[in-house]
Amino acid sequence: NYSAYHKIKNNETLSNIINNYYGKANLNKSIIQLAIVTNNKSSFVRNNPHFMYAGKKIYLPSINEIRNLVLNRSNSKKVNENEEFNKNNIFFFGS
Repeated sequence: NYSAYHKIKNNETLSNIINNYYGKANLNKSIIQLAIVTNNKSSFVRNNPHFMYAGKKIYLPSINEIRNLVLNRSNSKKVNENEEFNKNNIFFFGS
């Protein structure tokens, strides 16, 4: 359980990066992809996971950080009614 940084190489895909770093994790790959794009918006063209900028350094969150995004947990502050919507959280609706 650790985070890492990765420098994007020419012709590299996000799927390859996910398989290299999270291959043995028992998580849905689309959730990992969403967490990476959310944490590295400037590394993707229009937040599209299929278009990355080569040479950019991206942050790869740990499994616990991804879990906290999914479960809407914040380590730094408590969420209350008057707080602005936290754009770094991932929300899932439906079944």
